[in-house]
Amino acid sequence: MLDGALYAVTDEQERRLLALDAAGVRSFAETVEEAPPHLYPMTAGLGTAWEPLQRCLGGRFPLSHAVLGGRALCDGEVVVRHVTAAQAQAVALALGRLDEGWLRQRHATAVGGDPQAALAAFRHLRSFYTGAAKAARAVVFTAV
Repeated sequence: MLDGALYAVTDEQERRLLALDAAGVRSFAETVEEAPPHLYPMTAGLGTAWEPLQRCLGGRFPLSHAVLGGRALCDGEVVVRHVTAAQAQAVALALGRLDEGWLRQRHATAVGGDPQAALAAFRHLRSFYTGAAKAARAVVFTAV
């Protein structure tokens, strides 16, 4: 299973990423985790919990964009998705309306099993999107 992470990107980083071809996007995804922390100070490592989170949050915008939504820049062995700053603000508002009880219930019906990893990732995800929205940053999801 692929490890997932979210990165809040500056306008310049977003422009550069969107200008890349498929090979460049794949290279970005494979190396961004090794980048100096000052280049991507706002990150959320979700590990493998991104997949159950997506099943819980997927469906309709804006929650559908929290993990695996937005524009597909690369799919396959490496996944890269782009969420605009405006979309990230909508996601942050929607996540802010949810509580852990909702996620537990949704996890029980959409995923099953122990929800602890998804709950921990959900807390991290909500905090991450709050920060990205306050900074008016776009978000890039990678799964490598």
